[in-house]
Amino acid sequence: MRRATADCLIILGLLAAGCGAGEPEGGDGGAAIALEQEGAQLPAGFADFYERFHADSAFQIAHVSFPLAGRVIADTTAGGAREGFHEADDWRIHRPLTLGSDFARELEVVDEGLVFETIRTRVGNYRIERRFARLGEEWNLIYYRESTL
Repeated sequence: MRRATADCLIILGLLAAGCGAGEPEGGDGGAAIALEQEGAQLPAGFADFYERFHADSAFQIAHVSFPLAGRVIADTTAGGAREGFHEADDWRIHRPLTLGSDFARELEVVDEGLVFETIRTRVGNYRIERRFARLGEEWNLIYYRESTL
C-alpha cells in the first residue's frame, strides 16, 4: 500500500508541474498538433484556441470563466470533499502536458460549442477534467477539476 501511495504522489507532482506555472514547451507546434493526433473532429477554431490558451497566460486568464466550478475542497467535518470554485487570484497557469505512455487523454466533442477533455493516469487513480465552451464568438474554460478516483 505504501508503494502505491508513493507512486500516486509522484504522479500528482508530475501532473501539477505540467499544469502549473512554468515555461511552455518547445516550438514543435504545441498543443494543436497534439490535439490533431488525438483523431477527434474538433470544432472550427478550437485547436488554435487550445494552443494559445496554453502558450499565453494573459489570454488564458481572459478565457477562464471565473469563478470556475470544479475545485475540490477538503471537508474535514464530513470526512470527505465538496466542490467549490477556482478564483482568478489562486489560478495556476496551465501549460501543455507531454503525455507519455502513463497517461491517456480523451476529447469528447459534445457539440460545436462544447468540448470535454479528460486526462488520467493509465495505472492509478488521478484524473483531470476540463470543459471548454464557446461563449459568444470565443472559447472559454468553464470547468476544471483534479481528482483521485
